[in-house]
Amino acid sequence: MAEVVSISGGGKASVSVYGPHSTVYAGSGNDSIYVHGKDGYVSVGGGSDKVWLYEGGQFTESGAGGHDTIDWGSGPLSVDVQGQATVHGSESYNKFDIGLATIHGGDFKVSYSFATGDLTETAVSGKMTLMGGRAPTEFIGGTGKTDMIGSHANDTFVGGSGSDTMTGGTAGNLFEFLKSEAGGHHVITNFVAGDKLYIEGHSLSYLESHNDVHTAGGNTYISTDGGKTLIELKGFTGLSDTDVTNHK
Repeated sequence: MAEVVSISGGGKASVSVYGPHSTVYAGSGNDSIYVHGKDGYVSVGGGSDKVWLYEGGQFTESGAGGHDTIDWGSGPLSVDVQGQATVHGSESYNKFDIGLATIHGGDFKVSYSFATGDLTETAVSGKMTLMGGRAPTEFIGGTGKTDMIGSHANDTFVGGSGSDTMTGGTAGNLFEFLKSEAGGHHVITNFVAGDKLYIEGHSLSYLESHNDVHTAGGNTYISTDGGKTLIELKGFTGLSDTDVTNHK
């Protein structure tokens, strides 16, 4: 059965709720909130709270001065903050490293598929840093500024319409740029042989024939969507057909 709990004042309360779809409303205090049921909802103000959403749900921070820590277990999680927040993945599933995201105002979503073993982290808006775990991770950029840091798994980096910095952990990563997300400046910091670029609708020969690829200062630059999107391969030149794939 769903529970609804309100925390008043600016103290240091500790609250636990257990039913699915339970809700906790907190103010400007530094509270500890434990949500054990599925699809919980937590709304906090401008304090420094510690929140455990063991089976996913929604977290909203309405105070610009907030600096919260969220521990996530399983189930889809949506985080919308006006201040700052750090999201940690649960190590109890032996899948995630310590940090998933550091958010400086924005909307973040994360989910994990037990069927495929894949982790998906989405920076919908705002400014944030996303970090991969032990599972293969798909990073998805949004409208803001996103730093994406991969791990030792073969990760996928999807550029948004904002500005992204993408750092793969080891070779075998896929960097995707979709027509539906045209725009922005996207920097791949360590593209190496074995990584792949997927630029929707474009082969390397097409890009070169339209003068959309050039090198300068030891970097490769690719311009698409009529100049709206700029992809920079830092420290990499000599792009070849084997580096660009037409299939995801």
